[in-house]
Amino acid sequence: MNIKDLSPIDEPVIGKIITEFIPIDGLKNCGLYVLPSDAESMAKNAAAVLSLLVKHMGKMKFLNHYFIEQLEEMPSFDSAPSLKQAIDKEKPTFLMPLNTLSREEQWFLIVRSEKEGLTKDIPLMLYTSERITKKSMIDLMIQHAVQDSEVFFSKIERTWASEILLKTLSEDQAGCSSSPSFGMATSKNIRKSVSGESRLLTHQKEISLQEHLVESINAYKEDREDEKAYANLQLLFSTIPNEDIINYFATLPLEELKRLQSFVSVQQLAKKSKIKIEIRRIGRTNRHKPTDGNFRIFFKKEDKEEQLHFHRRSSLILYLVYLLDIVKNEVVDSLNLKTYESMFKSLFIDVYGYDDGTQYFKTLFGKGTSEQQLLRHCYSDIRATVSKICKSLNESPSPFIISDTSSHLHVLKENILIDKRLFKYL
Repeated sequence: MNIKDLSPIDEPVIGKIITEFIPIDGLKNCGLYVLPSDAESMAKNAAAVLSLLVKHMGKMKFLNHYFIEQLEEMPSFDSAPSLKQAIDKEKPTFLMPLNTLSREEQWFLIVRSEKEGLTKDIPLMLYTSERITKKSMIDLMIQHAVQDSEVFFSKIERTWASEILLKTLSEDQAGCSSSPSFGMATSKNIRKSVSGESRLLTHQKEISLQEHLVESINAYKEDREDEKAYANLQLLFSTIPNEDIINYFATLPLEELKRLQSFVSVQQLAKKSKIKIEIRRIGRTNRHKPTDGNFRIFFKKEDKEEQLHFHRRSSLILYLVYLLDIVKNEVVDSLNLKTYESMFKSLFIDVYGYDDGTQYFKTLFGKGTSEQQLLRHCYSDIRATVSKICKSLNESPSPFIISDTSSHLHVLKENILIDKRLFKYL
């Protein structure tokens, strides 16, 4: 079974991933919960497949502990509207809360499977889960290496000297056996960035990368835009055996783990961010950038200011909707954008002045097309535009990006300044 590295991380090799901001009562991370609509025999067959897989690979090959449980009744999804909607639509067999090491949000994997497909589907579910957990751990390790190099190197001294690490520094070990490998193949883009070409890295090249880890970390600390240094770190950390990752985190004190966790929590990143967002009326059009309107969005950090130039008019209006929602409400949650049609049209008139935005709104929810697919174009536009600006301001873009209809911005209300002519929307 050949499993390829995927990007972005939230696109699984099987099923769908739904993001919520709080967990579901009674459900534990990495439990493969068989939903009530399926027969009891499904749970028994799934448990047999999981048992054989764990026996074949060994418990130490996994970062997480997995178990099968049949739910007698459907959990309450009152606090998880996006998950409820996805389950109603997809009619999945399995629901699995994923371990992302974050307390600010919960990821759920939903998968529809049949009895005859369990031997293929369960390994893919575990691969998806392990990949996400390992990515979260790698993010923590990179942050630790950058923030406190001396402590980091003292912790991993034995790891880098181990023969196991050298044996696993080989891309082709991932995903080439009869069952999925959870070592994860590194992406072609990362390999190409490091080696200058897309072919496999040689043994000597891998050793060279390992021996120059200190220089790579220092280079990245001095220049956060050094893509090659960051690629070196990603490549090396992604090849560390699961056993060594577990041992590394097990040696850290609880307070240190909490500090590291703050680096991968979007909400914590938002609290630490120094970016202020200003919605400002300009009152003149820009013929060179037709998506710029009378109202524009600026990211400000200290004495530096950058304007968001979206490629789609609908992207700008949607971003305004999300920002206004934060300012208006004490607690924000996933938005049902179809209920924002009136606000969308009114904002369109205020921003562009020549149209009520009816056709643009219809495009988002066009007949015969997928709502997610159409909105995804705008979310991709927002992601690309915001990421570029945040990079120039040396800030993480995570709090300022909307992934899909189930997500929201993590921007703090006090960091948003709105032109008084838009107060009518609050």
